[in-house]
Amino acid sequence: MMKYIDQLVNARNTVFAHTTKGELSDEDFRQLWNEIENSIVYLSKITGTDLIRTRRILELREESLEEFSCLEIQCLILRQMHEDEQIIRECHKIQGTVKLLKEDIVVKLEQIELQMIDFKSIMKDNIQSELSEQLEEYSDNSGREIEFHNNDKTYVKTAAVTAAIELLDKENILIIIGRAGSGKSSAALEISSIFRAKGYIVMNLEQHLAKDFKTYFLCKNKQFIIFEDLFGKSDIRYNEDIHSNLLDAVKPHVNSGQSKFIITLRSYKPDDVDRTVTGHELLSEAAIININGNFSLSALEKRAILINHAKHHGHFRSNKTKMLDDVDIQNIIKTNPYLGFPEACRLFCSFEQFFAMGHTFFTSPIKELQCEIRRLKRSGYDKTDSALQYCVLVSLMLDRACEGSFGMKTVVSCSWQLINLFIYPTAFKIKNAVIGIYTNDTWLIQRFINEILKPKGDKLLSVRRYIEDYGCDELVKDFNEKFAESFKSDETKVSLSWHLINVFIYPTAFKMKNAVIGIHTNDSLLIQRLINEIVKPNEDNLLAVQRYIDSYGCEEFVKDFNEKLAEWFQTKKALLSSSWNLIDLCVRPSTFKIQNGKIGINTKDSWLIQRYIGESIKPDADKLSALRSYITKYGCKEFVMDFNTKSFQTEETVVNGAWDLINHFVRPTTFKIWNDELGTHTKDSWLIQSFINKILKPKPENLWAVYRYIEDYGCKEFIKDFNRQLSKLFQSGETVEKCSWHLINLFIYPVAFKIRHDAIGIHINDNWLIQRFINEIVKPKADKLWAVRNYIAKNDCEEFVNDFNDKLSESFQSEGTVVYCSWYLINLFIYPSAFKIKNAVIGIHTNDSWLIQRLINEIVKPKADNLLSVQRYIEDYGCEEFVKGFHEKKPNGFRQRQI
Repeated sequence: MMKYIDQLVNARNTVFAHTTKGELSDEDFRQLWNEIENSIVYLSKITGTDLIRTRRILELREESLEEFSCLEIQCLILRQMHEDEQIIRECHKIQGTVKLLKEDIVVKLEQIELQMIDFKSIMKDNIQSELSEQLEEYSDNSGREIEFHNNDKTYVKTAAVTAAIELLDKENILIIIGRAGSGKSSAALEISSIFRAKGYIVMNLEQHLAKDFKTYFLCKNKQFIIFEDLFGKSDIRYNEDIHSNLLDAVKPHVNSGQSKFIITLRSYKPDDVDRTVTGHELLSEAAIININGNFSLSALEKRAILINHAKHHGHFRSNKTKMLDDVDIQNIIKTNPYLGFPEACRLFCSFEQFFAMGHTFFTSPIKELQCEIRRLKRSGYDKTDSALQYCVLVSLMLDRACEGSFGMKTVVSCSWQLINLFIYPTAFKIKNAVIGIYTNDTWLIQRFINEILKPKGDKLLSVRRYIEDYGCDELVKDFNEKFAESFKSDETKVSLSWHLINVFIYPTAFKMKNAVIGIHTNDSLLIQRLINEIVKPNEDNLLAVQRYIDSYGCEEFVKDFNEKLAEWFQTKKALLSSSWNLIDLCVRPSTFKIQNGKIGINTKDSWLIQRYIGESIKPDADKLSALRSYITKYGCKEFVMDFNTKSFQTEETVVNGAWDLINHFVRPTTFKIWNDELGTHTKDSWLIQSFINKILKPKPENLWAVYRYIEDYGCKEFIKDFNRQLSKLFQSGETVEKCSWHLINLFIYPVAFKIRHDAIGIHINDNWLIQRFINEIVKPKADKLWAVRNYIAKNDCEEFVNDFNDKLSESFQSEGTVVYCSWYLINLFIYPSAFKIKNAVIGIHTNDSWLIQRLINEIVKPKADNLLSVQRYIEDYGCEEFVKGFHEKKPNGFRQRQI
C-alpha cells in the first residue's frame, strides 16, 4: 500500500508542489496519469469503492477543460508578463541611481578617511593625557593606603611578611592565601611599603580594576602591582574564561624581572593551595605564603595582635569596667575563630558587648552577633565591605544552626522542598561549593514513606527521582524494606493510589535488579486493584494500566488478570454500562482468538452488538470511526452479518442519525454490500430525508460529504429521487435566500443549464437565484464575490448573465452605492462607461465620476491596501478620457485627506 501512496505523493510534488516550470510533456503526462490512476484504483479496492473511482476517472479523461478557466489562466499569465516588464524598467532606473550613488559614496569615503586621520591624532593625545592622569590617581591612592597602614598602631609584622619580603627579593611574583580577616591585605601593604622605599611605583588593583591591567601598566617603569582578592570575595575559584587572559598578560612582565607582583586569594581550607596553583602556569611558578597553613600566626604573634587592638580601644586603661587578664589572653590565643584572627580581634575589642563575652566570643558568636549582623545589613546597601561581612556572618550562623537543628522531628515534618534542595543521605558525596547537609538515613527514609503514602500522593515521582539521584544501593535496600513493612494488610494494598502502584509496586514474578526502587506484592490483590481502576466511570488510568501490565506482567499474571476481568463481564448490564474505551481495549467477540500473554476476554456477540448499536445512535456519536475499525479488526464474517441485520432499522434512527453513522454504516437499497462487508441497507426515502435535513441547516457541515456519498453509492434512480425531493423544498425565493451558499454552489443550477440525466442537482427560478447573488455580493464583508463570479461563469448561460447584469445595474443607480460598496465588487463586476463589455461577460457600466471618486477614496486611505490593484484596474479598463478625469480629481482627494 505504501508503494502506491508514495507514487501519489511523488506525482503531486512533480507537477505541483516542487515544480519549477509550468509545463509538462505529453509523454510525462501520460506516465503520471497512469501512475495516479493505478494508485487510486488500488487504494480504492481497500475501501471497496474501486468501481466508482474507475468510473469517475474515465469520466474525467473524457471531460475537456472549461473555457473560462483557460481564459482566466491566460489573463493571469499576460498580467504577470506585464508586471515583469514594469519591474525590468524599474530595475534599469535603479541601476542608474545606484551608479550615481556609488560615485557620491567614493567622494564621501575619502572625506571621512581624512577626518578619521585627524580624529586619531587628537584622540591619541587625549588618551595619553587621560591615562597619565588615571595612573597618577591610582598611584596616589595606593600611596595613601600605604601611609594609612604605616600609621596603624594595631598592626604586627609577622613571620609571613618577613618571609614574603625575602621571597620577592628573589622572585617576581608572590601569592598570599588566607581566609577573610586573616591579614592578607595588611601584609601586602607592608611589603609594598618596603619596595616603595626601593623606588617602585605601587598600584593596588582590586578585582574590578585587575581586568584593565594592560591599561595601567607601564613596562618602562619599576612597578609593584597588588591584585587584591583576584578570584573574588564570594565565588573564590579560578575561572579560565575570566582569569586566564589577565594572567597571560601578566606573565611576560613577570619573566622580564623589572616589576614585582602580589596576588591575594581568599581561601578557607589549607588544601586549597594545590587546587589554586594548578589552574594556570603562572600560578604554579609563583612563590606562595599560605596564612592558613605553614605561615599561620604563632602564639606570640596572636598575643601581640590582641594586645595592640586592646590598647588601641582602651581596654588596658583603668577606667574600663572589664580588663583583659593573662588567663583571658591565653584562652583567646588558643581559639581558631570563625573569622581570621586579626579581624576577630578588631570586632572583639571594638564593641563592649563582644568584649564582655571574653574568649567565648571567639568560639560561640551566634546570639551576640545578631546586633552586628543587623547593623551590617543596613550599611551593606551602601558599603561593599559591610555587605561582605554581613554575608560571612550570616553564613557562619546558618552553618552552626544546621549542625544541631536537623533532628528526626525536623526531617519528618519540614517541607519536602527543603529536603529536596538541601538534605542528602550520609553516603552521598557533597562536592565543594555545593549547598547542603547530611542527615540520618533512617529519618530520611521515614520521611519518604510518609510522603508517598499521603492520599494526594503528589510527590511520588519527586521522591523516586531523589532516591535515584542521591541514594546508594544500601539506602534503596533499606527504603524497600521499610516500604514493605507498610503493606502488611490487604486493606492497605487495595486502597493504595494508582500512581503509587505504578511507581513503586510490582507483581511477584517481576524480577527486580539490585538498587531497583520498589517492592513485590500479592498478585491477586494487585489484579483486583487494577480491575477497580479500569472499571471506573472516568477511566483516567486505562492506558496506564495497560502499559503497567505489558511492562511488568508475566504470561501467568496476564492470564489471572483476564480471568478476573471476565468475572466482571459476566452480565449483560456490566457490558452495556462499561465505557467504550474499556471495551475497545479489553473485550473481543466470541470467535476472536486472544493470544497468550495478551490482555482481553471474549463475551457474547449479541451483548456486544447491542452495545455497539447503542454507541452508534448517540447524538454526539464520536466513536463511530473507532467502532468501524473495531468490527473490521476483530469481527468475523458471521459477527459482521449479525451486526448489519440488527442495526438502523427504524426511520427515526436514519433520519435523525449523525452523519458519521450514515457514512460508515448505511447504504441505499440498490447498492451492493458484500457478505463480509460492514453496512446495512435502509429505505431510500429515509436516507434522502436525512440528507435533505443535513444540507438545509443554516451552517451545514457535511455538504461535500453528502454530495460524494450520493455520487459513490447512489444509483440513477436514487439521484433522481433525491433531486425531486430537493426540488420540492425550493419553491420560493425565501428558501433560496435562507439556504447556505455552499448548498447553492453544489446542488442548484439556473434554468438554462443542462443537468445530465444521472447528475446531482436541480433547477430553480433564475430571478430567485440572481437576487441571492446580488444580496451576496453587496454585503459589506462580501466574502463570496469570487465564488459568485465563478458560479456564473461555470454554468455559462448568456441569458442568465444578461439578467444578472440587468439586476446588478439596478443596484448601482446612485453615487452612494458605488462610493461605499466593497472594492472587490468594483474590481470584479463594475466597469467605466467607455469600456466595451462583450455578450455573456459578467459586469456592468456605471457613472465615471462616481467610479473615479471611489478609486480616489481607495488610494487615499491610511493603509492603502489596494493601491496596486487600483492601478491595474485603471490600466486594464480605463480609456484616455477616464484616466484624464482621474488625474484631475486626484489632487482634490489628497487635499481632503490632509484636512
